[in-house]
Amino acid sequence: MINAKQAREQVTTNFLSTMSTEEKTIHFFIEAKVREAIERGDYRIDTGKSDFGELWDTLTKVIVKGRLLEYYDELGYRVSYDNSSIYSYFKILW
Repeated sequence: MINAKQAREQVTTNFLSTMSTEEKTIHFFIEAKVREAIERGDYRIDTGKSDFGELWDTLTKVIVKGRLLEYYDELGYRVSYDNSSIYSYFKILW
């Protein structure tokens, strides 16, 4: 029987092998943001379009495909995303 950490690592390994370049770029950017938040003692990322800079358009393309959202859901993250207004945002809770 595997523990939760091993299960998460297996999900990540399986998913990374099938990711597109754009998905990998966004995944690693978000993963870095998650690590920064954890180091600060936070339990969420609440970020806007300006924090992603040029990557926002890539994020939009990747999110529309839905695979990355399924991956985060499988890891137990709750993701909120809105690109329909002037106040576009991306949130992850864990």
